Amino acid sequence: MCSVTVEKAVVAVSGISLAEKELNIVEGENSELRYTITPSDATDRSVSWKSSDSGIVSVNTSGVVTAAAPGTATITVTTRDGGYTDTCSVTVEKAVVNVTGITLDKSTANLVKGQSEDITATVLPNDATNKKVKWSSSNTKVATVSGTGIVVATGAGTSTITAMTEDGGFTAEVKVTVSKITPSIDALPKASAITEGSLLSASTLTGGRAIDPATGATIKGTFEWQNPTLLPELADSKSSFFGVIFRPDDTANYESANGLVQIEVKAAVVPAEGVKLDKSAYDIFVGKTLQATATVSPADATNKKVFWGSSNSKIVTIDASGKMTAVAAGEAVITATTADGDFSDKAEVHVKKHPTTITLKPTASAISEGGALKESALSGGTATSGGVPVPGIFVWSNPQMIPLISDSLKTEYDVDFVPSDKSTYEENSTKVKVEVKQKIYPVSGITISQRTLELKIGETGTLNAAVAPENATNKAVTWASSNINAATVDGSGNVTAVAEGSSVISVTTDDGGFSDSCTVTVSPANVPVSGINIENSKLTLRPNESIAIVVNVLPDNATNKAVTWKSADENIATVDANGNVTAVAQGQTVVSAVTDEGGFTAECIVSVTGEGGGGGGCDTGAGILLLTFTIPFIYRRKR
Repeated sequence: MCSVTVEKAVVAVSGISLAEKELNIVEGENSELRYTITPSDATDRSVSWKSSDSGIVSVNTSGVVTAAAPGTATITVTTRDGGYTDTCSVTVEKAVVNVTGITLDKSTANLVKGQSEDITATVLPNDATNKKVKWSSSNTKVATVSGTGIVVATGAGTSTITAMTEDGGFTAEVKVTVSKITPSIDALPKASAITEGSLLSASTLTGGRAIDPATGATIKGTFEWQNPTLLPELADSKSSFFGVIFRPDDTANYESANGLVQIEVKAAVVPAEGVKLDKSAYDIFVGKTLQATATVSPADATNKKVFWGSSNSKIVTIDASGKMTAVAAGEAVITATTADGDFSDKAEVHVKKHPTTITLKPTASAISEGGALKESALSGGTATSGGVPVPGIFVWSNPQMIPLISDSLKTEYDVDFVPSDKSTYEENSTKVKVEVKQKIYPVSGITISQRTLELKIGETGTLNAAVAPENATNKAVTWASSNINAATVDGSGNVTAVAEGSSVISVTTDDGGFSDSCTVTVSPANVPVSGINIENSKLTLRPNESIAIVVNVLPDNATNKAVTWKSADENIATVDANGNVTAVAQGQTVVSAVTDEGGFTAECIVSVTGEGGGGGGCDTGAGILLLTFTIPFIYRRKR
């Protein structure tokens, strides 16, 4: 008898898939990850779990993840059979801390208009997640508040400033009181004169100025007599002070202010005897205003009122105060007539158009050879009057003119500016260049002015290249050096010697590629001057005698041995460019030689006597002594 055991066939795993590919959880929370193994009847369904960063999120053997700290980590699940994997990206967000309240650094604030004050809000707890605060004012006519808690007083009164948290709607308040401002009287008004026996109310107050003490801004309002029923006496004239009060228009924000003003009390009525305008003629531009002044005589005339008139209101108008308004260009006459006595004076008024200034010329479009200016369009350009742009157009003065090709972008042609408002603004003119395009002439060759060039290290030279034909259209060329270690060349043919050696400098036309070259040879640089000494340091001559002073430029192989000679007093002795000294008159002077390179100096004392010392004698001993002290000093100073 035989016993047979039949075992179930093993089904291999072919893959695994997580239900969540991404997961967002809050710090401290847990979440279970679900997965599916294929095929569903796989024999070994066991898996293992792993976190890429357990400090952010951990996972147990059942696939339950625990958020530990804010951040992102990857959870990987792996089948034991076959090692198949899948992943889920887990993002841990910080836990939200809710707002529990709000406090302000003050509960009240007292301001005057224009002042500001900062209010600081503290949201509780300190680690609350959302600390955003919204500010508001119960009365913005009294005080406004910015989004950062800056309160600005805008008018007298009270307002409640409220700070409200975005999270939870918690509030805190500050009561703001804005007081009225007491104006400062910057200038007192002037009182018109009154006749003896008149009440103070008969005097008119004019002018005067009250300002905001904080900003200096003028406060609108009026000055009035504090006691208009007072009766000033003649003895009070220009000696006693009477009270005035400034009443602001804006009584909501400003208090009244007081001051004292003198008044003139006239003994009797003085009749007018004549009137005189401040000018015999006025010049004014269209649209502008100008004040005419009429002076009634005598100066103490009681009634100085005048009436104004214009002979042509279409040219100029004039109001009751004598202010003229120019209406249109032309001529008119204004008249001032006294109310007392009917005296009058006249003046001419010349109304002119506003002058215009062309501040930016227009640009002209190119035209073809043989074309007239009218074929060139003018664009852009600006004309102003008094710094203000004036609307208008630019046109050619002679549109039929035909520019020559040789005038292209050289000769300027007349252009007129025509303002849109011809009645107000004057026309003007300028000159503009125009491009005349010519036929294209191809390049046929190029020649450099020289075949060789010798330079010393550090020196520069310029090579000139002539493009043929002379009227070639495109004369652009490119320069190049065959050995930039010896010599370089720029785009204008300027050659710079760099080091000893040679280089072939070539130039090639952009049009046609024609070329020519020059060989540049670079030799060592110049030997610099290090000093100078003189063989004749002291001379004695008679008038009209001459002698040559010999100097030695050091070192002996210095490249530039040129010196400049100078006599301290040419009335005693002169010296020419070669060091030849000629005695002129009795006395003593110093002849100096200065090297052109380095500025080193050597000196010779020249004495001119009336007798003796003939033949240009030289005091050798004195010369040696002078060289011993003078030349080393000069040399050390140069170094």
